[in-house]
Amino acid sequence: MVSISMGLLLPAFLNKISPDIVEHSLILTMIITIVMSISGFIFQKFYEKIGGILMIALITLILFSILNYFIPIVKLSYLDLTGAIIFSLFIGYYVYVASKVEKTVLSAITCAFDIYLSILNLFVDLMSYFSYSSKGM
Repeated sequence: MVSISMGLLLPAFLNKISPDIVEHSLILTMIITIVMSISGFIFQKFYEKIGGILMIALITLILFSILNYFIPIVKLSYLDLTGAIIFSLFIGYYVYVASKVEKTVLSAITCAFDIYLSILNLFVDLMSYFSYSSKGM
């Protein structure tokens, strides 16, 4: 269901952005995903401790984004960059979780879905960041 909705909404977003920005964001997303996936296996002690912190950071980012919509306090590009950092860390965290959970079909689907959404959000945040940065916002 999420894939269908993202498949319907993402092209409308992509049509308004320069192809160079989309390409740059895609390449950077691939690099970050690979690096963070490897770090999820290497730095397991680190990721073991930051699950709750990441969730608090994400909720704070959402609340701050809503507040910023009504009372512009921060440039939108800063919020996108913060989101990209948070979702990058989520990729490493979910790879760590995937390596530790019980090996069942349900846990495989759940972990894959979590990683997929983090990669998708990272890609959108990077595109938005580069788009706003190129416009000086």
